[in-house]
Amino acid sequence: MKSDPEMTHEPGVRAADVALLDQGSGPDVLTYAVPQELQDTVVIGSPVQVTVARRSMMGYVIALRTLQEDDPLIERLVVLAKAPDDAVCLTESDLDLARWMADRWMCHLGHAIGALRPPAQTPAVRRTLRLTEAGSAIDSPIAGRMNASCRELIRLLQKHGGQIGLSSAKTVLKDRLGRAVKALSDAGLIVSEEAYRGAAVQPRIAAGVRRVMGEQTAVLTPIQSKAMAALPVDGGIMPIADVCREAGVSRSVLDGLIRRGVLVRSDVTIDRNPLTSQRIEDAAPNLTPEQSEALRIIRAESDRRPDQRRPVLVHGVTASGKTEIYLEVIRQTRSAGRSAIVLVPEIALAAQVVDVITRRYGADVAVLHSRLGAGERHDSWQRVADGRCRIVVGARSAVFAPVRNLGLIVIDEEHEAAYKQEVEPRYHAREVAEEIARRANAVVVLGSATPSLETFHRALTGGLRHVRLAGRATGIQPPTVEIVDMRAVFRTAPSLFSEPLLGAIRERLEAREQVVLFLNRRGFARFVLCRDCGFTPQCPNCAVALVLHTTVGDLRCHHCGYSEAARPDCPECKGTRLRAFGVGTEKLESQIAELLPEARILRMDRDTTSRKGAHTRIIRAVRAGEADILLGTQMVAKGLDFPRVTLVGVISADVGLHVPDFRAAERSYQILTQVAGRAGRSQLPGRVIIQTFTPEHYAVQSAARQDYDAFYAKESAMRAELGYPPYATLINVLAADENPEAAEEAAVAFADAFRAIASDDCRILGPCPAPLVRLHGRYRWHSVIRSPQGPTARLHVRAAMGSLSRTVRERLTVDVDPVNMA
Repeated sequence: MKSDPEMTHEPGVRAADVALLDQGSGPDVLTYAVPQELQDTVVIGSPVQVTVARRSMMGYVIALRTLQEDDPLIERLVVLAKAPDDAVCLTESDLDLARWMADRWMCHLGHAIGALRPPAQTPAVRRTLRLTEAGSAIDSPIAGRMNASCRELIRLLQKHGGQIGLSSAKTVLKDRLGRAVKALSDAGLIVSEEAYRGAAVQPRIAAGVRRVMGEQTAVLTPIQSKAMAALPVDGGIMPIADVCREAGVSRSVLDGLIRRGVLVRSDVTIDRNPLTSQRIEDAAPNLTPEQSEALRIIRAESDRRPDQRRPVLVHGVTASGKTEIYLEVIRQTRSAGRSAIVLVPEIALAAQVVDVITRRYGADVAVLHSRLGAGERHDSWQRVADGRCRIVVGARSAVFAPVRNLGLIVIDEEHEAAYKQEVEPRYHAREVAEEIARRANAVVVLGSATPSLETFHRALTGGLRHVRLAGRATGIQPPTVEIVDMRAVFRTAPSLFSEPLLGAIRERLEAREQVVLFLNRRGFARFVLCRDCGFTPQCPNCAVALVLHTTVGDLRCHHCGYSEAARPDCPECKGTRLRAFGVGTEKLESQIAELLPEARILRMDRDTTSRKGAHTRIIRAVRAGEADILLGTQMVAKGLDFPRVTLVGVISADVGLHVPDFRAAERSYQILTQVAGRAGRSQLPGRVIIQTFTPEHYAVQSAARQDYDAFYAKESAMRAELGYPPYATLINVLAADENPEAAEEAAVAFADAFRAIASDDCRILGPCPAPLVRLHGRYRWHSVIRSPQGPTARLHVRAAMGSLSRTVRERLTVDVDPVNMA
């Protein structure tokens, strides 16, 4: 680094080691001089603004030291630019956790630190892109000579009046943005500008009023008395808008009371709370013997010494009462004066779990997930940090909630892949929860009807306490399960619905019962084909066909979000013999509506639940009996409890079963078992019909019998023979670039470097093209490292990465213990 000419180095220069939040492939930590005016302000954990290669960025101080005057580092130091006073410092325990995460998942320390706080609460340097005069005057012929990424960025800037935030541009161009910015900047067509931005969300302040305490002698009119009656009698502040709404008066009435000295103005902080229900129902059902035994084991583990305590796996069939166990353990944790975190894999599930827990524990519950508004998330986080809420329910990132005196972490549906983050830091919430609980002397409870093979293997080898719930809590028999061989159906009359399934649906409609139909593929058709020339519309950014969505009349990529209007003719040959192939939830909805026009149908997938609160509205409508058939993707497979659902139909059990992923059979077994559990959860008997072209597959057969042990025995033996988890650690190293040769060269360079240093027990497979060979406009190659020793494998990968040039490292992504190999 160059030294600052205005800085005078005196003996004993104060220096700060700073972990940068957005350093890309550069060093994790850089050292800066702390100017005299900041030496009383900057402490370990402070957020600071620094300069890196003439760019401003934010980081956190992870260490402070004094350099002696003869230290050669002094001559290369740059001073800290700023230490914002409007940002929250990290604690030493926060930094220790981030260091552990950075080592475990081989990510930058700054990225691990960034995961500990919601984005809106993290100070940042706001970067914008702006068209220069030359860029504003660019014409179509010049734009035509640019690559696709540059053209798209120019169009985006023009659409936004010549200026756009870098983060907004990145949501559109993804990984292609960096090179487009460099090319256009070098050409003088755009400029990048920077400015410090504090936390994006601030407390919401509103104008309020309160009573003037003391004896009041003023004579009030009836309408003024009505306004006064709406105010707290203890002098508490109430927002003016709320007083007007509750009392049914205009603001002028309050203004008159203020002039008479009866009321006084006072600002009030508005609590943006997404939870509207605060009622408490204390009554809890009587526990079954199996539930009581599970609670006894959890209590026994919590009473053990911290160094001997193990997580508890509650392994119960669907409807076995796992949620009631969670509620009781939460009650015991609260009684001991401690707090609890409950993690759920899907936002759709969070709504139901929040509802159940809120009905039991009222205002002591806070919810945290990405579908909340930024203000709601900020205020929920603050209520937890202040100790006003001792129970947190949320998705993956809620594991970092700043609860006070943590005593319990519950991970519901622990097998779900959603607990693994797909962007850096690529942490798994289950492992983070166990580490946080270890540091806080808390207990971890894992719950699932279909535990991941890794978790069940740990239970069998003593790493977890294993509790089995073999029966439904209500004593009701599980549903009967029937497998329909669709090969025979398609030989006679091809249809989405076999006769057994269609007949069963009609019976449920006549009996005024409800049906769940499951198809784990959204959209109307998987692809569109011209039967004259063979053309299929492809995503320009990804190596996949576009999916037809008839409700909005477009073709979409489910990977990058690209869309284009569906055309009636072929863009290649202008023919009109276009045909949609495959099936998704849209087409399923259309066909069932044609077959059963009297049925009331609701669809739950990503398309119908994109708006805030949509999950909850659909669930409440089904529970209120406003729908006869609920159909959808995996959203309908987990956690739903509808007493009148007596039939579950799996349209195709083969979706996902034959993809190139060693976990395909496990995921298929899990989703089939979970969706089957939605039927017959009350006194009404349940029935499940599974349609499949591979009825003999062990995942389908085991799911039909609800036989986890049989599935585990078969799948575990195959994994052991092939050297896959839980018997080995996998590390996926992905090389990606807009240039296919550059991606291949980076993959080869890493593989060569790894082979040169790796021990015999660390094998590398590849490099080869990734299953999705192009994604977001970038070509992709990958190598997979397989080793029985995870720490050793990570050590070798780190050494190999360190031997490569920065240009090569910028193209590489490391994913430790990947759940998605695509």
